Parts: sequence; structure tokens; C-alpha cells
Amino acid sequence: MTINGYRWAYLHRGSVHKDKPPIFILHGVLSYADYFAKIADQLSSDFEVFVPDLPGFGFSQTPSTNDLFHVAKELVSFVKALGFTKAYFYGNSMGGSLLLALGILNPEVIIKTYIHSPYWRKDGINYRLLERFEIGLTYLPQVIIKRLANKTNLRILLKLAEYLRPDMKPLLNYNKDMILECLHNSDLIAMKEIFYSVDKHDFENTLKATFPDTILIWGENDRTIPYRETNALKQLIKKPICVVVGEDHELVMDSPQKIVEVIKWDIIEKERIASGDFYWI
Repeated sequence: MTINGYRWAYLHRGSVHKDKPPIFILHGVLSYADYFAKIADQLSSDFEVFVPDLPGFGFSQTPSTNDLFHVAKELVSFVKALGFTKAYFYGNSMGGSLLLALGILNPEVIIKTYIHSPYWRKDGINYRLLERFEIGLTYLPQVIIKRLANKTNLRILLKLAEYLRPDMKPLLNYNKDMILECLHNSDLIAMKEIFYSVDKHDFENTLKATFPDTILIWGENDRTIPYRETNALKQLIKKPICVVVGEDHELVMDSPQKIVEVIKWDIIEKERIASGDFYWI
């Protein structure tokens, strides 16, 4: 789909439900729509679900301006081009950051957001080994980045990384095919600039308790976005945190059904999920 001159790629699951608006799922940095196929599939029995490759990621076109707020504006155009004026939104990591920008710029399109461990202020993230490797790639000279557009070269690079750092092998084997596809199809420079554009936006002074209806989601063992960050966000926007017991930043990959449970209980049952896998703050 081409909107405002931008080519959008996206996954579509489920069908129209007259009594339920759609859900849009937004991925994080160094990922793309396919990472969220399991969540989309599990939600599709009750909702129409859209999972876009954000501009510059996966198979979507690089934006003219590599900035989080610019991407948020283009997201609104994408939602409206599909024929919707309001929707539910779930965002993971940078996808959650994007929802914060969306809530500031265009709160009218939001029914409710589910914001999962967003990076929203400078130095609010702890990079683990895999993230340091992936982000490090974006600092390579552009001529080398262009050479990495070849899948064979990327496979060699991943093998070299495993050789030099054996402790990376289990991390890369965890989802190597999707990492390979993401690095191959995405604009690494755009990805980096969009992600770090968070640092120049003063969320601490622009986010208020008037922010749209939201549930903050945080994995109990998440060390990438530590609890202090989610709790500080809670204090600004005055919204509850659903803590997922025993899970970390890879919750979306390890236990997607738990994300689905939180969303379904909230929308369909109209109450907070209550079980041994969750607690609320």
C-alpha cells in the first residue's frame, strides 16, 4: 500500500468485527512485522489485526525524515487509509515509544494503548549483548552497510560474531532467521536515527495524566528497560502497570499468549486479568 508517497508493508489477520475496532501492533527497533505474527494470529479470532513494517523497517519504505514523531504522523495516515478513525494499539519497545508520540500528536485516533517496555528518555535502556551487536552494526561505514545488504555477507557476519563471541551463539540461534531478514531488508541508518530520535523529544515534560487510556506492560525480569523506567512513566501519565511474572524484554517472543491474554481480558471482559502470571501496580 502506498500512502503519501510511502510504500507500507504489513500483515493482516482476522476479519472485520462490527462491535470491535481493529488492533494495530507496532514492533520495536531491529525487528519487523513477522516478529509479531504469533500475537496477531492469536488475536485474530476476536479482532481484525494489522501489523505494519514501520517506515525504514522490513519491507516498508524509508521515511523522508528519520524521526519518531514524523513516523507517528505517517502511522495516522496509514490507519486512516485503511478506513479507520479509531483503533486499539499495542507497541513493544520502540513501538511503545511510537505510541507515546502518537498519544501526544493524535490522541483522537486512540481508543486504548498497550505500551510494553518503551524506551522514552535518554539513558533509559540497558543494552544486552545482542542489542549491542545489532546497534553496533548501524555505526559501520555506509559502504560496508551497503555490502551487508547481501544475505550471504550477513550470514558470514553472524558466523564471525559467533566465533568471536561464543556467548552470542544461543542468542543468535534463538531467532537467527528473523534477525537475518530484518538486517537484510531494513534501512539500518534510518532504524538507528528513528530509535535515537527519542533522545531529542522531551517526553518528561510533554507526557501528562491526560494521555489516552493505557495499560503499561512490563516483564518482571526485564533488564533492558528496567522497572524504574516503566514506573517513572506511570507517575507521569497516571496509568496502571501490568507486570508479567517471570518474563523479560523478549516476552513478545517467549510468551506471546500472555500479551494476548492482557489485551483480550481488558477489551472483551472489561476487567484486569487476574492470575498467577500477572500482578498490577
